[in-house]
Parts: sequence; C-alpha cells; structure tokens
Amino acid sequence: MLDDTLVTVFLQESGKSPREKNGRVYGIIFTNIFPATAKLQTMAQKNIKILQVLVCLGSGGVETLLLNIQERLPKHITFDYLVAHSDFRDKEAQAFGSTVHVTPQEMQHPTRWAAHVGQLVREHHYDGVHFHRFAFGGAVLKAAKQAGATLRIAHSHRTNLQDASLKMQAFYLPYHWTINRWLLSRHATNLIGCSSEALRYLAGPLINNPKCRVILNGLTMEEFAEKMGSTTKTALCQRYGIPENVPIIGNVARMTPVKNHEFLLRVFNHLAGTPGKFSDHSVLFMGGDGPQQSTLEQDRNRYGLQDRVFLPGHCANVPELLGNLFDCFVSPSKMEGLPISMIEAVAAGLHVVCADAITKDVAKTFPGRFTMLPLSAPLSRWAEAIVHAVRQRIPPAQGLELVRNSPMTFKYFTEEMIKVYEAAER
Repeated sequence: MLDDTLVTVFLQESGKSPREKNGRVYGIIFTNIFPATAKLQTMAQKNIKILQVLVCLGSGGVETLLLNIQERLPKHITFDYLVAHSDFRDKEAQAFGSTVHVTPQEMQHPTRWAAHVGQLVREHHYDGVHFHRFAFGGAVLKAAKQAGATLRIAHSHRTNLQDASLKMQAFYLPYHWTINRWLLSRHATNLIGCSSEALRYLAGPLINNPKCRVILNGLTMEEFAEKMGSTTKTALCQRYGIPENVPIIGNVARMTPVKNHEFLLRVFNHLAGTPGKFSDHSVLFMGGDGPQQSTLEQDRNRYGLQDRVFLPGHCANVPELLGNLFDCFVSPSKMEGLPISMIEAVAAGLHVVCADAITKDVAKTFPGRFTMLPLSAPLSRWAEAIVHAVRQRIPPAQGLELVRNSPMTFKYFTEEMIKVYEAAER
C-alpha cells in the first residue's frame, strides 16, 4: 500500500487535487515512476486477437515463421488461422490454443472469400487481420475493416508471381497494379514486406507511404545453434549413404517449379562431366518434397547420376544438414521474398550461390558470403561459382556470430511484429 502522505505530496507536485487520489492516483504514480510496469499493466487489460490468413499450415516458410512467433507471444496476444485447406501443422497451431478455420470450397471465390473473412471477424471479434496470401488482399482487408478489425496488415513474402500460371498472371497482375493497390491504400493499416523488393512488389507507388515498412525475416539463433550441434558429419553420411570425404553441394527447399531444382540438376550434371578431382567426387544433396520430386528423380536417372545426386524427400533436420553435411548452399530459385534457408546457411558457415532474382537484402547484410548469378549465365559459370563456394566455408561459430550481429534474427523480427500487433488496442 502506498503511503498516504506520499500520494498527497505527489498529487500536489503534479498539480492534481488530493481528492483525485482515490481511483486515479496509482495509475499516475506508476506511469511516472514505473513506466514499464504501467505499460505492462495497461497491455494486460485487453487481449488482442489476430486472424492470420494464409494458404495452409504446411512446411513452408510463412507458416514456420508464424508458429515460431506464436510460441513467443505475450499472453495478451493470440492467433487464430484461416487457411484454404487443412495440412499437417494444423495440430501444432491448435496445441497453442488456436482455432484453425478452413475456408469452405464454395467460399474460395475472391468476393465470397472476403465476405467470409468479414463474417469471421464479426463472429469471433478479431482485433486484427494479418493477410499473407497476396492475391486480393485489398478486398479482404476492406471486409475486415467493415467488420470492425482495427488492425489490417498486408504482408508480402514474394517479389514476383512467377510460380503462378500464365493465365493467373495475365488476370491478377493488372488487377494488383490497379484495383488491389488502390484498395490497400484505403483499407490496410500496415503494408509490410519481408524485404525491400517484396515491399516494392506489394506497394508499388505507395512505397513511401508511412504505413509501409520492411521487417526482415530472422533466424531463431539459440534453437538453430542447438540443433546444428546435435550430430556429426560421419553420422549424417552414414544415414544418407554418402561418402564422407567428398564435397557435398546442398539445397533444401520444397520441390516446386519456382525453386528451379531442374536447373540445379543441370548445373551439377555439367559439373560432374567436367574433368577434375572436384568434379569426379562431389555429390548433390537436394532435400525436400513436393510435386516435382518424381520428375527430378527421373531426370537424375536419365543423367546417370543415381550414385551422386541424393533426393531423400522431406528433411526435418535442416540445421544439422547445413552445419555438418553441406560444404556450400546453392539456390537457383526464380523468386524468394527473404529466404530463411539462406540466412541459416550463412549461420552454418556456408557460402551461398544463388540466382540474382532473389532479394538483394540478404546478400547486402552478409557481404562476401554470397555469389549471385543470373539464371541466363552459362552452366559453366554456375559450376565455377560452386567450386569457389566450397573453398569459402568458415567455421559455424563464425557464421553464427555474423547472423547474431545482424538485424536478421528472429528476436528482432518478433519484437517488431509484437509492436505492430499491439497497435490494435489503441
């Protein structure tokens, strides 16, 4: 209990009448003497419910990012999810207490989908809607605004639409450049890009608007370091049947056209056919599953590389692979927002060879750790860059320190996103 004399003196110094002390004085004193405590008490007074809108809760980077944030949220902020279809990580979200709403098939049309979001906001009293699907975000956030959501975020994780069909691109790109951006300018409270290129693709001429900002994706340092150190190269080579004393070129990504595994396989086939000790003994490890896996297996066999190209399917042990098995990391993706896998590769001490279509933010953050090449470059140039990259590997401890001293940590990303979510209560 505060001393009554202290309360009276404080009120007199603040220009307040002593008769105001009952009811208001403790808030005044806490605000002036213990501001951090007052802020926490104020935040605790209101729970903030955010509806995350994305394709699914699968193995992709966006869903991994959200589930990692959710694990670290303060208690007054909660997530629910709206997805197009169920996936294996629904249970992970539900374990946090989240509701996973699945959009009914008849509501998949854009206009009905926006109405469905508005209905969920009204029924479940969501304070904010965080939209990750990119397509038709303006219409969805307009519906969320009309339903009473005070926080409406459009979050871009891509720099182009190359993974979509030509028909989709022909329809959607003109719509996005005109109507969607106009709707976002009127109805989004925040336009966020995971990189400067991703924000530019989302916002276009709106990029200098105060509601626009870049929040870089980041790496969970302690968890990554712990997992990376949990095994050895010998154990991994035995597990996958790889000779231990050979250069291992690595890639981990979902096997979809935009990740461009077919190009990487052609580069390695060229490398394997080039005379030299490195070419004769190196192997390619492409971890991940997806619709193109069987096609890649057929291409590998057609090249006669069954003993040198490893396609193990889905890999849940990525930090172990990066820190202990791979000697370099290669990604010829046609598009990436901000690739977490490449930040992880840097943290593991690997040199990264990647397509110049990928956002430049990560390479600028870690100078000397990236070689960026156009996909139009000759296969021989890619092969030479890979040989050079293997020689540039540094100890994982040095890689971890590089990332730890950068803005690409998950701690920074989480802190910034929590600030955004807490704006919903104002």
